[in-house]
Amino acid sequence: MIIAVFGTLGGVILGTFLGWAVVRSSGSASLAVFAAPPLQLVLFLVLGAVTGILAGVRPARRAARLNMISAIAAGRACADPAGVLASSSGSAQGRGNSDE
Repeated sequence: MIIAVFGTLGGVILGTFLGWAVVRSSGSASLAVFAAPPLQLVLFLVLGAVTGILAGVRPARRAARLNMISAIAAGRACADPAGVLASSSGSAQGRGNSDE
């Protein structure tokens, strides 16, 4: 959620600044006035926070159900599926390359 809020806040600030810069640099009368409605900007921040929360709920629940020790052991096995790290001599037997 924190990343979503800061990302949304940065996007709103950057977007507002770029909008102001375009209006300021434009010489035409049609873009002479810059308006950034505060209610709309707050709405974007709230929607960004809600979206971040909803996007993080499922992975957080799934991670909370995991047995950490089993997950770490499974992660180590997945990181080295051929057993290369377990083999100290680097022989073909340690890498799982058997010609049987």
